[in-house]
Amino acid sequence: MEREAKWVGACLLVIGAAGVLMGAWRLVSPESPMPEGSGCKALCGWSLLAAEFLGATAGRWVLGGLQIALGGVLAWGGLRLLKH
Repeated sequence: MEREAKWVGACLLVIGAAGVLMGAWRLVSPESPMPEGSGCKALCGWSLLAAEFLGATAGRWVLGGLQIALGGVLAWGGLRLLKH
């Protein structure tokens, strides 16, 4: 059971770090495209609402911030599992 927890922790850490990097890329890159399709309804819904009411730049900022927050939470959970 300990080994499986370590694997899950490592996977969460990698996924979380990737999420933080993707969110940071969205914040600094003005050409980053807004996602399309039905793959990310929760995050994309908030960003599309912000883009609709406040403009495309605000939508990108909201999406980047949400990706950084979600990635940070996943990475933190992965670290907690690795330390346990």
